[in-house]
Amino acid sequence: MESCMTAIATAMSTQLSTDEQLRSFASALEQQIRAIEVQQQETRRFQELQLQLLQQLVDKQK
Repeated sequence: MESCMTAIATAMSTQLSTDEQLRSFASALEQQIRAIEVQQQETRRFQELQLQLLQQLVDKQK
């Protein structure tokens, strides 16, 4: 998110060509997408661990 804001600020503060601005925005968006994907993977792993723990608790109560 921060890199996207940086790209926007850079584009607004300098006289970049349209192509340069688009490349900058595209790069920032790609970085943002990669960060979101990593975060989603971490969330999935955490949820899998939570599910395992809950299953263990249920099994102990049987």
